[in-house]
Amino acid sequence: MLARPSPFGHPLVASAAARVLSHCVRVRRDRQPCLIASTLFLTAFAILIGMLLPWRASYQVTVAQAAAPGASSSFIFQGIGMVALPVSLIDITTIRWIFRGKVSADRSYD
Repeated sequence: MLARPSPFGHPLVASAAARVLSHCVRVRRDRQPCLIASTLFLTAFAILIGMLLPWRASYQVTVAQAAAPGASSSFIFQGIGMVALPVSLIDITTIRWIFRGKVSADRSYD
């Protein structure tokens, strides 16, 4: 067994997902390409993490030792929870309110 994890299986999953994605697009399936594209993105992200992990994290350091001090973590958590999340929700709600009723199911680009 290897001392460090290696991402050898991830490229196989990514290439299989890419092949299935191209097949689904060619035969014009509607729902599957989104799920397969998400799988392709997640495997690409897993490959990136697997390649960079040995140089970013030492196996002698625990997560608790590598974490930021409590005050910094609390500040970031409160900044995201009290500022970024409400701003995002307001933005999404506003956009949905502006474009409500503008799209109908019977209209298409074809």
